[in-house]
Amino acid sequence: MIESLFTYIEKHADMILNQDEKDLISLTFRHKKIFKRRFFLEEGNIGHWIGFVVNGALRQYSTNKAGQQYTTRFAIENWWIGDYESFANLTPAKHSIEATEDSDLLLIDIEQFQMLKTQIPAYLKMQDLLDKRGLIAYHARTQASISLSAEEKYLDLLERYPEFFRRFTRNMIASYLGMTPETLSRVRTQHLNNSKNR
Repeated sequence: MIESLFTYIEKHADMILNQDEKDLISLTFRHKKIFKRRFFLEEGNIGHWIGFVVNGALRQYSTNKAGQQYTTRFAIENWWIGDYESFANLTPAKHSIEATEDSDLLLIDIEQFQMLKTQIPAYLKMQDLLDKRGLIAYHARTQASISLSAEEKYLDLLERYPEFFRRFTRNMIASYLGMTPETLSRVRTQHLNNSKNR
């Protein structure tokens, strides 16, 4: 299971891990099995861990006072998941994270996270790259939410992450896109009809 993390780090850092580095990573990360509909983190608790998804799928969401859920993030194989503000500051999480499939994660806490960054150059390089990509993705999503139509949001997500539509429910996808399930169904039907007529 840890081999998938080694591969991920080497790919994103464009560096090869030596055996001592692999041994240290193996000692640092711990495996956690999370069954479908179980929580990795519940809103209000401290997010002591972030997880690397070896297999499975999870979603991160917040809940408003009326009980409506707003999906803010999905994670599938070779993605990271966690409430990063809670993880970094050890403050109560503003999001819940639920497994939508039986999932296997490799977990690390903040102290171990910082230690690996100081001791393994490839790990530091990988994290720097992920931080940059995360910031870019955040700004892109913010821009899309204020400038794209419902159809454009749907098509953008469909093009970038088609597997989301196979692995997450319509309600989850709609929530992530900031629209109602009915609007998502209408947009999807319209897109399918337009595709048939081409």
